[in-house]
Formats: sequence, C-alpha cells, structure tokens
Amino acid sequence: MGKINNFWSSLSGKKKIVIVLVAIAVLAIAFFAFGSEDDVEYVTAKVKKDNLKQTVSEVGTVKAVKEINLSFLQSGKLDNNFVKIGDEVEKGDILTELD
Repeated sequence: MGKINNFWSSLSGKKKIVIVLVAIAVLAIAFFAFGSEDDVEYVTAKVKKDNLKQTVSEVGTVKAVKEINLSFLQSGKLDNNFVKIGDEVEKGDILTELD
C-alpha cells in the first residue's frame, strides 16, 4: 500500500483527475459490454409453402366516391327490381321499372 500511496501523492491534480476519469470509463464500458447481457430467445419454425390468409374486420359506413341525385319525370311505385344490393351493373342496365 505504501508504494501506491507514494505514487498517488506524487501525481499532480490534473493527472489524478485524468486517471479517475479513465478508470470510470473503463468500468462503464466493461459494465455495458459484459454486465447487462439478457438471454435472447429465438422462436424458429420449419419453412413450408402454404397459402397466406389474412382476415380484416372493420366497422363503419361505406360511402361512394361519386354520388348523384336522381330526379324522375313522373312519380310512381317501383314494380320490378332487376338488381339486388351488391350486384354489379354496367352502363345502360335497367335497374327497376315503375308500376
């Protein structure tokens, strides 16, 4: 211990500060490099070819991109409906007839 005390007391104030800072840096690096290792767990599976399935569920209101106001030349009751909700229609298709 005597040699260490003589060595330490022979150093100037700046050299003591540098030695203390270097020691702290070495301890910090050693702690982060070796002291904080977490056990890493990997989940593995065999590769296989299969269909990819994804289900999406959503609640809300569906709005058309383009809306139009319908106006008729005469009023009346609808008699025959040729399409149902969800059917695809094309330009010129007859959708319904008046009574």
